[in-house]
Amino acid sequence: MIEEDERQQLDKEKMLNLEQFSHRSASELNLSESIRSRLKDDPRYSHIHLTDEQQKEKQLESKMEQIRKDNEMKETLLLQCTLYIDKWNDLQNRVESIKDKVKQKEKEKKKTEKDSKKLKDNKSQSSSDKDSQTQKEEEIEKQKLLSEVDALNEILKQLQEEDKLIKDGFAALKL
Repeated sequence: MIEEDERQQLDKEKMLNLEQFSHRSASELNLSESIRSRLKDDPRYSHIHLTDEQQKEKQLESKMEQIRKDNEMKETLLLQCTLYIDKWNDLQNRVESIKDKVKQKEKEKKKTEKDSKKLKDNKSQSSSDKDSQTQKEEEIEKQKLLSEVDALNEILKQLQEEDKLIKDGFAALKL
């Protein structure tokens, strides 16, 4: 009987402990739910409440945003490259035009030299003075054109350097 009483007493204690434990678990669960609901609204702790799917979605969104930023930067660089290429082509056309003008002037000079030699034999000293004046004017114009060619070549070198920097930028973006 004593053993049976002790067993009953132990069973009662177990049941009491079990009831207390289940009651405590339920109250703790309610408390943790209330804490979660309060923290859910706080942006600092929003990542705690995300499910795996929501976390993956958030990571995907951040990756997409980074890709958008990268694409915008690439588009900007591409636009800058296009502008530099247009400038480059314009300058090359101008250089070629000036070179053609210089060649044309040299041809004209040679022609005038030949004509002046023929006229020298036929005309007096005064006409040769006029030819020398024309030659001086042509020489001055030739010098102006050559200085312009030099200036354009300098601009061309600068554009080549900028072009190299842009290409290096694209290479860095590809990495």
